[in-house]
Amino acid sequence: MACERIQTEHGAFIICGPPRTPKGPPCVGCGRPSSALCDFFVHRTLACAGHAGEGTRTCDAPICQRCRWPVPGKDDTDYCPEHRAQAMAWSKKY
Repeated sequence: MACERIQTEHGAFIICGPPRTPKGPPCVGCGRPSSALCDFFVHRTLACAGHAGEGTRTCDAPICQRCRWPVPGKDDTDYCPEHRAQAMAWSKKY
């Protein structure tokens, strides 16, 4: 059990409990703290949802556990909601 000292305008408090885990950036799908990054391959100079840009090779949009889509047949590969929709549309075409 971890204890943390918190200072407020009303005084100092000591709060004990399970260790706090750092929160990731907000998920692009829902705004919850993220736990993964989108692994969808993008062109080096294109941006997707404002999260990829020059020099990147994957989208890297932050996604939470609920919004991430584990790609079937690919271990440790997740897509954000935007790229899940693209992958599903593409798979229906071909």
